[in-house]
Formats: sequence, C-alpha cells, structure tokens
Amino acid sequence: MGCKGGKEKIQGRISPSISGERIFYINAEGELFAFEKSNGRKLWEKETDDQASGGIETAFRKIIYGTLDGEVVVLNQENGEETWRAQATSEILSSPITNGSVVVAQGADGSVTGFDFDDGEQSWIHQVTVPNLSLRGTSTPILNKGLFLQVLQMEQWQ
Repeated sequence: MGCKGGKEKIQGRISPSISGERIFYINAEGELFAFEKSNGRKLWEKETDDQASGGIETAFRKIIYGTLDGEVVVLNQENGEETWRAQATSEILSSPITNGSVVVAQGADGSVTGFDFDDGEQSWIHQVTVPNLSLRGTSTPILNKGLFLQVLQMEQWQ
C-alpha cells in the first residue's frame, strides 16, 4: 500500500480496511497503522506481538483481526489500544466480522465462533468437518441484521 505523496511505503498481503475517514492496515508481522483517507497522512502506528492473518474488520469504532495463534483481537480505532482478545480453536485465515453485538471468526479447522462484542466472551461455536487436504484459506462469512451466512461447500450449497 502506498500513500499519497509516497511518504509511507507499506508492503504486505493482508487487505486494508476503511472506516469513515480512516484507513487501517496490519501486516503479518503485527505492525498496525491508521491513515487519513483524504491525504494518506499517518495518524498512528502500533507494534503488536501478533502474527496477523486473514484480514481486518473495522466497524463500530473497533479494529478486529485474527492471528496465526488462533486469537481474535479487538482494538480501539482512535489509538490502537487493545479492548480484548479471545482464543478461538485454531488459526484465523479470513477476516473476522461483526454486527456490533457479536464478533464472528472462522478457524482453519472449520470452526466458526461467536464472541461477545463488548468483552470477548465466547457466545457460541459451530464446528464443521474440513477435508484432510485443502487449500490454505477460507471464505469470509457475512453477518447482516442477525443473519449469518458462511459458504462451506459450494457443490452442496452448505
């Protein structure tokens, strides 16, 4: 990702996320950045100890991402201060999602876990069987008005 004026050069494979007038980005090494959308000016930068994976969600004034260690991490958009972190059953390979009351994360082991938005307590978990051999990656689920949709097997429309 390059910023206007070329002052910040950031490389990585995780997609950035836009929330309001800000762009947020975390790389696989756990370096988290916030930029102004209008001019690319860096607002802040934070070093985390996480190996981020999959992507980030930015909504409801929070930054949410998963890690290779299977943690779901929620931070404040204003300054990157950690709100909570919770352990999922396996590494997170797609972007977590939220509707402001639950954070949903999909694990590489086929689990889909819901965490309370405010405190990170596990609300529910759904486990599906994954093939013994599969490509590394999972689809990002969709959460809208209380409806949760996750594509598990397109051939069987599950």
